Amino acid sequence: MQIGKKGFPYPVLNNAKNFNCYVNDTYALELEEIEDGENYILKNVHIETNSKLLKELLNDNKCKAMIMIECSSTLFKHSEEISIEPKDIIIPINKLSGRVEISSITYATDTITDFKSLDFIDDYSGYSFKIEKYCPI
Repeated sequence: MQIGKKGFPYPVLNNAKNFNCYVNDTYALELEEIEDGENYILKNVHIETNSKLLKELLNDNKCKAMIMIECSSTLFKHSEEISIEPKDIIIPINKLSGRVEISSITYATDTITDFKSLDFIDDYSGYSFKIEKYCPI
């Protein structure tokens, strides 16, 4: 699995199908973008997944989902925790200019031993992995 230019020695659930290491499990960042002249509003921000494993890890606080909002023109960076439950994020429009990058990642909050899934692609099928604290899931 690769996120950006970094590869991982274990399967990662990704919204990009060519990087997703699961057969049927999905992951997506969902939101609506609104500009009202004063604010850039991300409405109903949440992750959407059909992964039973990821939902269990989130419910057991063994992982967290984060959203990252970045604008290279103004050097603005903002990150905050998100979940399956929708929430709104409001950013003053004067902090942004040009292109705004929005991404999401789910990471382990503690080391997870014996990480495995019946939904891994064939390359990982039958294996279990150790996921270190703060590593992407």
